[in-house]
Amino acid sequence: VDVDCFQCRGQGCNICKKTGWMEIAGAGLIHPQVLKNCGFKNPKFTGLAFAFGLERLLMIKYGIEDIRNFYLNDEQLFANFLTPTTDRDQTVSRRSEPSSRTALMGEQPNPW
Repeated sequence: VDVDCFQCRGQGCNICKKTGWMEIAGAGLIHPQVLKNCGFKNPKFTGLAFAFGLERLLMIKYGIEDIRNFYLNDEQLFANFLTPTTDRDQTVSRRSEPSSRTALMGEQPNPW
């Protein structure tokens, strides 16, 4: 799946490798030799590989310039993702205003 680069809006930047678009989900057939190496000797077996590129989405969200930074084992980079948020332990309050469904159906008992 290819999409226009969210960072540069298709103009070209480091995140999209100056192409204006980026691949966030890729797929393809597995080479028959790889299947043989894994013990599938019968040629009737084929394989499909697919993956979702979370690194690219993280690059956009956190402004990371180079995808290779994810593979450097940089503790300082990963500390940004492991810092606990302050609202994690707080109770989530539910909305008290009626939704459009309750407005159409009249007043309904609150299940919460």
